[in-house]
Amino acid sequence: MTEQQWRDSTDTSAMLRFLTARGQQPAGSNVRSARHPSDRKLRLACCAMLRTVWASLPDQQCRSAVRAAEQLADQWDRRLWSLHVTAMNARLHAYANNGRDFHRTAAVMHALTNRDDGVPQAPGQVELSLRGSPGLADALRDVANPFLTSASLPPEQDCQTCHGSGTFGTLGGLSKGCYRCSPGPNKRGTGKEPCPWMNDTTRRLARSAYSDRLDGQCPECSGDGTIGDPYDRGVRSRCDRCGGAGSGDGRLDDSTLAVLADALEDAGWPIDEACPACNGKGMVRYGDGGFSERPCWGCGDSYSQHPGTGRVPNPVLAQLRSPGPHWLGCWALDLVTGRA
Repeated sequence: MTEQQWRDSTDTSAMLRFLTARGQQPAGSNVRSARHPSDRKLRLACCAMLRTVWASLPDQQCRSAVRAAEQLADQWDRRLWSLHVTAMNARLHAYANNGRDFHRTAAVMHALTNRDDGVPQAPGQVELSLRGSPGLADALRDVANPFLTSASLPPEQDCQTCHGSGTFGTLGGLSKGCYRCSPGPNKRGTGKEPCPWMNDTTRRLARSAYSDRLDGQCPECSGDGTIGDPYDRGVRSRCDRCGGAGSGDGRLDDSTLAVLADALEDAGWPIDEACPACNGKGMVRYGDGGFSERPCWGCGDSYSQHPGTGRVPNPVLAQLRSPGPHWLGCWALDLVTGRA
């Protein structure tokens, strides 16, 4: 699967097969090298797909299990995991004769377990249980980006105190770890420090993007899922904000992500990068021998006679400014906050 096919695909089964395949992708000048996501990303991908059907989950216990799966992605707690797995087993027996509720409860169980005999099979099982639901492909694209290259990442810089060595001075004849880049006391430093555009403002905005998401009782309907008609008190309709679930679906606030993108750009984050299709040349070769050239379709108009610009917008800023919806585990926000 190429990058363009990944962006346009609506076949979530093919997308998941591409994500979970551990083999090397075929090399090519017009194809970015794919990076396979970690098990944490695969678990959050399961949760993001379940968030798209948040209002259709059988009950609050299933929603609590999805929240627990998200928490387990960053901080493993076996007691919490065992508690929710036991509850989901009970729910599976209760919904055994209800096909739709049974399949969606099973999808929650797969998100909790995430692995099958050491191989992450959960995303495929969740997709199979939710197949046909809208927004699954968009949720996958928001959480995982297997085509991210080093050109899109902020370059690391050497620590200004130890100049990249990780040590600073001596203590009793032994080298002492650098206090600026060391992960802990009496430990050798990494020799690297945060990029200059990761200042206090961008860090605060990145943290607030996760903390400000609506994932509790809906303030509009107070958890009831319905709101009354202001002109007729006897008529109640489904709450538009939570979709009738009584609680928010956990999507990130688009306006906060857009403000974060502006702050990163003001702090010096690169706004564009070399086009991966033409390697910044603006022209691509084609034909059997590769002797003919035509304008690049990635940074220009392939039907025009003029070469492309050789530059494309930085995908991190473009992802943060996209309309979404964005979910917990958004690859651009994880990159900024250091979670990925």
